Amino acid sequence: RSGGGATDIRLVSGNWDNFDSLKSRIMVAAGGGGMGSGRGSSTSYTPGQAGGLTGYNSTYPSGEAAAMSYGSGQTGAGTPGTWPPNPSGTRGSFGIGATGPVAEWSNYRVGAGGGGGYYGGSSGPTCSGNCSFSGSGGSSYISGHTGSNSIAETSTSYAITHTGSAEHYSGKVFTDTV
Repeated sequence: RSGGGATDIRLVSGNWDNFDSLKSRIMVAAGGGGMGSGRGSSTSYTPGQAGGLTGYNSTYPSGEAAAMSYGSGQTGAGTPGTWPPNPSGTRGSFGIGATGPVAEWSNYRVGAGGGGGYYGGSSGPTCSGNCSFSGSGGSSYISGHTGSNSIAETSTSYAITHTGSAEHYSGKVFTDTV
């Protein structure tokens, strides 16, 4: 029930989750959210699709709107779903899709994870019975693409700032993007 991974072009090598490597990304193709499992054959918990500049929200059955997780954007992860009293979803972060929460009472189950991306998608919560809700999609990024909001070179994993510019701090940009 993990979300889909992102694909990217980086200027600095490193492990997939190394912050300095993540911040050097000049293009990111986001991943979609993980699929939740339903309580019955008529229940549909559709995951959020991988997004363009904004990741897509997960969808939910009628009456369970609070469980929907919202897609990520250019400056942060979307809001995770909630389903009290069970564990609420978790928020994605810069470059990393959220891992779903774990419920350990009557059944062991995990909420579906968020998709990877420029900002990773948020996870869905677990729900009553043997089920979980879907995660949201991550956001994509292209240096030079209108609407992209680049990370500042001075950003650290504890203090991320954005420049408001579509151009990556390296000066490398793509042209004629769609």
